[in-house]
Amino acid sequence: MTEDYFRYMKSGKMFLRSQIDTRGIDGDGNEIVFELKTRATSPMRYDISNYIDYLDYEVGKLKGQHSSYEREYYDLVRGGFLKYIMQMKIGQMQGATIAYHNTQKIFGFEYIALQDME
Repeated sequence: MTEDYFRYMKSGKMFLRSQIDTRGIDGDGNEIVFELKTRATSPMRYDISNYIDYLDYEVGKLKGQHSSYEREYYDLVRGGFLKYIMQMKIGQMQGATIAYHNTQKIFGFEYIALQDME
């Protein structure tokens, strides 16, 4: 049997497709499907044409307005969840693993369940 790496959804006359990035097994032995996402740090996203100026920006603390996980997560909730939710619903996925980075260094990974995003 050949595996399909896409899942599909029909809404009215529109046919949608979502690529499946990752499959795994949860703690109960059930198969789960989840998205893999990379997320550049906020200064890079806000000033993409000058991204090279922010290669030394690091996420080095848990809380705070700058250089923190709290700031990156806030920006993710504010601007990224909507598009992630749409893709995960089309693909019938359970969540997403996010990698926070500055294009040279990864600062951490986080799994966020779809129900938490909603």
